[in-house]
Amino acid sequence: LPALVLSPLSLADPSVTDFETRLGSCGVPVPQAFSCRSMPEWASFLDRMTENVAQGFSLDSLLYEMSSEILLRWQEKPYPPQDFYKYLCGGEEAQWPLPDRFCLFGFVGALVVRSRHLLELSNDTEIRKAVESDLGYAATVLGKEGSVDFLDSSPWPVSILDAYININETDFMTYDRYRLEHPVRAPAVPLESLHWHPPRAAVASWANGRMPASLHAAVVGTHATLSLEPVDMLRRFVLDVPLRATFFGFEPRWCQILGMCDQGTTALSRLFKDAEQDPYKFSWAAMVQHIEEIYAGDENLRHVELLICTEPLAGCLMLRQVAIAHGQALPLLGYFGVALLNSCPPEDINIFWDAFSGVWPATPEERPQAVLAVNNLILSEQILYQSGYRMPYVRAHGLYTGMSYAPTKMNEVLVWRAPLFMYSTTRCAMHRFMQGMPEYPIWFK
Repeated sequence: LPALVLSPLSLADPSVTDFETRLGSCGVPVPQAFSCRSMPEWASFLDRMTENVAQGFSLDSLLYEMSSEILLRWQEKPYPPQDFYKYLCGGEEAQWPLPDRFCLFGFVGALVVRSRHLLELSNDTEIRKAVESDLGYAATVLGKEGSVDFLDSSPWPVSILDAYININETDFMTYDRYRLEHPVRAPAVPLESLHWHPPRAAVASWANGRMPASLHAAVVGTHATLSLEPVDMLRRFVLDVPLRATFFGFEPRWCQILGMCDQGTTALSRLFKDAEQDPYKFSWAAMVQHIEEIYAGDENLRHVELLICTEPLAGCLMLRQVAIAHGQALPLLGYFGVALLNSCPPEDINIFWDAFSGVWPATPEERPQAVLAVNNLILSEQILYQSGYRMPYVRAHGLYTGMSYAPTKMNEVLVWRAPLFMYSTTRCAMHRFMQGMPEYPIWFK
């Protein structure tokens, strides 16, 4: 995104900042685009809804009528978040209110209000379908992966979770009530226990055995930086054993862009891409057959001594299956950042779980065939829920980039890129908040 240029005159302009609505203990004024209070037709709905929710979100015929009128007027608007996004990230040239005086967050509020009343008033099948449609649309208009969901930074007393938790339900429940009735449980295990510790059997074998003079690893993964991470870790911490890493699975342009990897055959990356485009055409057996042909024709693959796997794990397990059939029981180092079933043939899930279970030791004393870890705690919890196996958490460091962040411009903030679809809109939202605080000349890059 280009830098947003906001002139000093616009910084304290009440047409773009709602000084009546303030957030948090610091009393931060809210952008008018978030409250819509400058437009009387939306301000009256906001006030009525705020009062109603404060009293328990009870049935309110006037509030229901207001929401129905809003939806009747705006239901044909093409992709509602588009104009809001253009204003949010449009810099000084973008004007508020929008030419058609549409309010995105008020529209979401109206969808939730109407759904709440319809659920209470009727059990009719068609009415239920209309509620499902309203709630689904409330989530949709907040952008891909909630990229324009700034409801928590607005005065509107509604959350995207109000929509999600009421889909396919017969009784409406606000998210605030849901949190009280279903509190998040405390962590099942101490955080420190999730970090990786060397298996006992492995420690004993290291003490009594001999380290190889060198090691050749096949790094299998479609995500370039995720694949580089474990390779860099090994090279930094296993200094006595030179590691040659040959990368399979991602597009050649990534090796050219990053300039730091030895790439093997591109046949695996083409296979993974084809399978992603048409997963039902590529069963587990069909994938194994293709990988068998690639393995037989690639000397690098036939002579590797270690598999380092990122994503897709299914593809790596298939390659290991082929190597075992050729007499090579390759040890596996897994470092995962996405769901285990990513790119798994959809009709062969059971085969995947059998192959996955096969790399785990039968007893704690048995030497493991694989060491598996994740780069985030959420994924560790997901895998535990799916499989019963606890994968330890090893944070990604990105040291292979050779870069460091040493800020010298104290009024500029570097915005991290993730989450993918929300980082740019969050940066734009921060700029809009700063318009109401000219005493803090902070810019977000």
